[in-house]
Amino acid sequence: MMTYLFSTDNLLKQVVDNKVVTAKAETVFGADILIPNSVNFALTADGLAKDRIEAITTNATTQQATAKLNAIALMGTASGTQTMAVNIANTQLDTIDSHGSVLAGNAHDRKGTDLWIDVNGSFSKARHYSAGSVEYGYRSDISGITVGSDYSFGNGLAAGLAANFGKGSLRGQNTGAGIKNNIDYFGFTLYGVWSNPYVNLIGSVGYLQSKNEIKSQGYKAKPNGKTFVAGIHAEKPFAVTEAVKVTPHVGLRYKHVKVDDFNAGGFSYRNESANLFELPVGVAVSSDIKTAGGAEIKPFVDVTVTPNFGDRKVKNKVGLRNTAVSDSFDARITNNALVNGTIGVNAVKGSHSFGLHYSVGGGNDGRLDQMLKAKYSYQFSSLETCRKFPAKCIKAGS
Repeated sequence: MMTYLFSTDNLLKQVVDNKVVTAKAETVFGADILIPNSVNFALTADGLAKDRIEAITTNATTQQATAKLNAIALMGTASGTQTMAVNIANTQLDTIDSHGSVLAGNAHDRKGTDLWIDVNGSFSKARHYSAGSVEYGYRSDISGITVGSDYSFGNGLAAGLAANFGKGSLRGQNTGAGIKNNIDYFGFTLYGVWSNPYVNLIGSVGYLQSKNEIKSQGYKAKPNGKTFVAGIHAEKPFAVTEAVKVTPHVGLRYKHVKVDDFNAGGFSYRNESANLFELPVGVAVSSDIKTAGGAEIKPFVDVTVTPNFGDRKVKNKVGLRNTAVSDSFDARITNNALVNGTIGVNAVKGSHSFGLHYSVGGGNDGRLDQMLKAKYSYQFSSLETCRKFPAKCIKAGS
């Protein structure tokens, strides 16, 4: 009589009393796996998800298999669809606040129209964002352009419209390694500026749509993101000397971020919408330098602290496609707070205004941001035009 001894090369198949049985994912991987329900159910069914799980758990160590299974779970999270929507929306709001600020060269105190453009490039990374029981990170590069125009009514009020668009890429880090996302975005913003002797106010509402192309383990997905933004920014300059001013400022921002559900590689991905509030508070020190050629040079330094409130973490659901089986975990999409420093110079010559700014910032979880931007504005109703044709211009407060 012959005796057969069974053996297996799959981590989820175990030999008990000389019989091959299927082990629970929790037994093999412990609490380190993000999708135990999906793994357990997939092995009892047919389909692409089962094929992927069997391939990952065959001839592999527990550590190797855990990393690949968690990478499946993080295809939506570590691709940064919501994180980048938040970051791009912040750039959108920063651009409007910078254009309407008293630090800018293009004042809004005279009647007329201006056209302006802002070009920026940014780098951002975070190393220790949490997703359930694991950590992931990201590195991103984004470049964008904003084109706008506003009309000043001559009484300190101005209103305008800006359109912004750009593109970039993101690479997942840590548990999210191997996940990539190519991002294209476009949006528009309605904004207003009210300058008076007491405060300079800048308000804006806007919409942003991001198009994502995610790649992970040979599978692709193209979810869209939709973001509604609103913000108000208040600042007041105080003269320290004839040439130096200190400008404290405070703001309030709201963002609603929604990313489409998607399917990829036999799995389905869903995440909650995020509602975020920010309270940027800072102070800028600036100088006004008049040159012999009639130009005004306005260098400045600004430091801003921005606490974040609301859905800094969102619930993600990952399941088997066309089934009710899923797993859920909370994943961080932004920081508790960010600190940002900016150094820049604005220059005015006649109808033309120029600006060049560099900023660097950071926060908890290994967050680091850098941005370089250049901007240009042309005012159709310049100071020289007002002198030649006084009827066309009314100075604010006159």
